[in-house]
Amino acid sequence: MSCECQRWSAVATERDGARELRVTCECECTSTGHRLRLEPGNPGINPQPGEVVLELWVEEPQAGGSAMTAERVELTTTVWREARYVVIRGANLDGPVPIEDA
Repeated sequence: MSCECQRWSAVATERDGARELRVTCECECTSTGHRLRLEPGNPGINPQPGEVVLELWVEEPQAGGSAMTAERVELTTTVWREARYVVIRGANLDGPVPIEDA
């Protein structure tokens, strides 16, 4: 992958009776012009009640300068009260990201 995304943050906030989750990361890309996005992922046929699954998508640039570039990726979504950690597919992480309550 041409972008390294390792320092993830997941923070949940109670807002208007719902639990809002904000997941962010500063990624380091090998060239300019990358587009990164997070989307809800498929939890599979046996979803875990404490798990939120997200997919990281990296769109490579057609052309870009060959300089290390910081790119921010984030997603804000509503989650259930039992959610305790986030699995981010496509991010090459060693494990899930714990959800902190704000």
